[in-house]
Amino acid sequence: MRAFAIPALLSICLITACGKKEEMSSEMSATVAASAPVRAAPAADQAADQAADQAPSKTEQLTSSATSETPSNRQLIREANVRFQVKDVYQSSLQIENIVTKLGGFVTLNHIAAQQHSSHESKQPNGQILRLTEYSLNGEITLRVPSANTQALLHEIAPLVVFLDEREFTAQDVALELLQQQLAQARNQASAQALSNPVNANAASQTERILAKNQLQAQQDMALLQSKLIADQVAFSTIQLRLYQERKISRSEHADIAAELAAAGLGFGERVLTGLHAGWTGALDVLVGLSYLWPLWLLLGLLTLAWHNWRSKHPATASQPDPVE
Repeated sequence: MRAFAIPALLSICLITACGKKEEMSSEMSATVAASAPVRAAPAADQAADQAADQAPSKTEQLTSSATSETPSNRQLIREANVRFQVKDVYQSSLQIENIVTKLGGFVTLNHIAAQQHSSHESKQPNGQILRLTEYSLNGEITLRVPSANTQALLHEIAPLVVFLDEREFTAQDVALELLQQQLAQARNQASAQALSNPVNANAASQTERILAKNQLQAQQDMALLQSKLIADQVAFSTIQLRLYQERKISRSEHADIAAELAAAGLGFGERVLTGLHAGWTGALDVLVGLSYLWPLWLLLGLLTLAWHNWRSKHPATASQPDPVE
């Protein structure tokens, strides 16, 4: 009997120990699971902060090497095209003009237009008509600034940007075009000197030499103007800005014209007198119009008189009744 009790007690102890171990394992799992969201939340916040820190600022959005860097031995024509939202188109356009002037540039176009989207009218207790108009403002500015101040200008207008929709920066190298124009000018000058040589002057007629000189001068002038145009485009960047703002509501009141006309209408008696006067005036107009037809009345009178004279000279014979058989 004692030999049977000892193994039974050992089995009970083993079962109890296993149950406690499973309970401890469950509690540890629950604790780890509960602490996981707590650890994940700071990690998510940290990732969001890092993403916010990595988001480009308005100044960085308007930064490009195409508007700032100039490699050696290069002649760059810089152009920029930017579309963005501002708080107020009028105020922003004025601030941009001031910035351009400060940086030594000038504005070639400043166009602002309002676009009406919808309109609603309602009658007010005071008899006025209230008109609500939904509209938006759009502006277009074209400006020229020294090429070296292109990036500075974009940095200056960056605080005005609420939302950047589009940007395009270009830097075209025209060093070879300038060299081509310079070589063309040199060739034209050499041709002009050769044409002025007395030996060549004796060989050609006076008319041919004049025509040749004029043609060379025209080619030289064209090459000079082209080189000046390219030099101006290199010296001053061309920037196009397109501005817009959120839609707004315009409130205005005006008089109810229809109600005022109805209130100012004539009474019954006045309308009757007005009708009689209009009828009498119309009758007089008809009589005056008939008086313009006096030749017709005269002709009708003469025809009537002639008919009566003819009837009097040729009376109609009465028809005799048929004899009764």
